[in-house]
Amino acid sequence: DSQNIIFEADMNDNNDAIDKICWTINAVVSNDPQQNSSDDAEVSLKIEEIHACDMVWFAGSSIEADPGETESTQIAVSNTGNSDFTIGLDESGSKAHWITDVSPPNQLLRKGQSVSFTIEVTPDASVSAGSEVIINIKGLDGINGPMICNEQLGVTVGQFSDASLTLSTSSMGEITPGDSEQFQFQVHNEGNGPDTFTVSMSQPPSGWMLQFSQSTVTLDEGTWFTITMNITVPENALADDAAEITISVFGDAGSGIYDSKTVTIPVSAVHSISVEKMAGDQTGRSNEYVQFPVKITNPGNIQDIYEFSVTARTQDWDYSFTDDNEDPISNIQIAAGQDKTINLKVRIPECESSNPEDCELDSSLFKVRFWNKADVKIKIELEMRAILSNRNFTMNMYFKEPGSNP
Repeated sequence: DSQNIIFEADMNDNNDAIDKICWTINAVVSNDPQQNSSDDAEVSLKIEEIHACDMVWFAGSSIEADPGETESTQIAVSNTGNSDFTIGLDESGSKAHWITDVSPPNQLLRKGQSVSFTIEVTPDASVSAGSEVIINIKGLDGINGPMICNEQLGVTVGQFSDASLTLSTSSMGEITPGDSEQFQFQVHNEGNGPDTFTVSMSQPPSGWMLQFSQSTVTLDEGTWFTITMNITVPENALADDAAEITISVFGDAGSGIYDSKTVTIPVSAVHSISVEKMAGDQTGRSNEYVQFPVKITNPGNIQDIYEFSVTARTQDWDYSFTDDNEDPISNIQIAAGQDKTINLKVRIPECESSNPEDCELDSSLFKVRFWNKADVKIKIELEMRAILSNRNFTMNMYFKEPGSNP
């Protein structure tokens, strides 16, 4: 017959890991008269390694950090197992990527002792200011082993200020000198909490009037506001003088500029013409030339080309147009606000009659048209009369009160 015997070994929590512990069990027959009936059996026990740990924060389980800024905290890890092992740290959670550094990455953790790790946290602005995010800090058995202990780190996110500008267009339509227009743009709160922003503009050209509908706005996180810029272009603005205005947005004093955008404001071209006849009727002898100076003024705001021609004449007398250098011309270029003088040059013909008196005071009336080449509808017509006269005139002079003069 046989009977099972239960062998019990009490182990405390401090027993080291041991590969093998051996005992010898001796069994003796108690009622054997000869007292020589016995037997021995060996029993062995292996104490497995236990890797366990506890984690404790040095300065509490929470930390505050502004988006983009790095703060650090420390955690102690104690070995509560029965052998030495390597401990590493890892993190998990929706914002685990905020943990930007763990130093050192792993350490040898001896039985009954503890080590410390420094953890750096750099939050972003993906959550609202004042929000707390929980990150799970895990103690790993080995560098990449299973988690054997863990603690939570609460990260409270501070205020992050930022803003951006959105322009309705980077180049406005042309504005006529003397007129007013409006331009709109948006200020966006790109930070993680309510904030107040101020907008400014670069210095406009002389004589221009630019004004914001308001220069300060308070916006909740993720919202935007439309601001109107009122623009008045001066009467004397040139078409070549497009204004480039840089709009900037910034926060409180010392924050710097968050965003800047430039809008171009072109001035529409104004084409015009003004002419002034500088002399009246001109009289000349046969085969001589008479000239009719005409001043052409460009009252517009852009350089233009002006053309001119004789549209009618009462007699077929030769003529030409010349500049100040007596060079023949058919047009002239004049800068905005400037003037130039041209001449209608007419040749007085021979008298075809045998009696010169038959041709005396003969004349030809010239009708001259002036126009702006950029807009032929802008035109002016003048009349100029050339007169033939071959008479010789004489005169006498004398003193009304000669006194001692002969």
